[in-house]
Amino acid sequence: MATSGRGTGMVGYNVQTAVDTKHHMIVAHEVTNVGHDRDQSSGSVKEIWPSGACAICLPTIYHWKGHKPGEIHPDSAEIFALYRDSLAASTRALLDHYELRDSAIKVVGVGSVGTVCAVFLLTDGDGNPLVLQAKEARASVLEAYAGKSVFPNHGQRVVNGQRLMQPVSDIFLGWTKGRLGRHYYIRQLRDIKIKFAVETFGKALMLLDAEWCGHTLALSHARSGDPALISGYLGKGDAFDKAIEAFSIAYADQNDKDYAGLKRAISSGKIKAVIEEPK
Repeated sequence: MATSGRGTGMVGYNVQTAVDTKHHMIVAHEVTNVGHDRDQSSGSVKEIWPSGACAICLPTIYHWKGHKPGEIHPDSAEIFALYRDSLAASTRALLDHYELRDSAIKVVGVGSVGTVCAVFLLTDGDGNPLVLQAKEARASVLEAYAGKSVFPNHGQRVVNGQRLMQPVSDIFLGWTKGRLGRHYYIRQLRDIKIKFAVETFGKALMLLDAEWCGHTLALSHARSGDPALISGYLGKGDAFDKAIEAFSIAYADQNDKDYAGLKRAISSGKIKAVIEEPK
């Protein structure tokens, strides 16, 4: 845990990235619990891929034990070959300009704990990089209520869901299957996520942000489902609105309780925390 550096006690993390400026892709990143990046710097593409091999960005990206940089494991080659078959013909033609050069394990985020994530490094004839990410896809939590997916591969389900909801998706978005039966979806490793600093918003900006988010979600649901059926389910009253409001407040209250529990654990010595002191 790290504070924001202002003595507020707020948990904060900082991410440093290295970007390939030609292709506008994030090619490496690292997360630190220091609340600023004054002393951090990202390497260049040449530092990340010396001699064409991926220099792993510890601790978030690493080679598995016994793997030599530049060595292509048979499982990785099989996963990649099946992935290629899931792409449109035009995208396969573009992908064929690249050669698989290396693969590694990537540490997942909080929402994906327990699943497998890997990164693939490809380069074209001129040495220009393309980095793809393979994420494990498991059965939807909705299967227990809505029945099994019509897609035989869970990665295929994820990909088709994204294509339905997003007007424009990643052209390299595809799916595959591993030798051990795990399902994956693959996309470009472009962890470029924009997040508004909502904690600084006043009432007017917060309402505007909520309206934009609502419109975005509504458009996605309308594209992926039956708009008339959804509208009929919601009705003209505010019962659904109040249900979402009640859930949101309960969720926020639970976050406060969890954070209070974390602070108690730190105070008792059960959990060790590194707290940045203001300079």
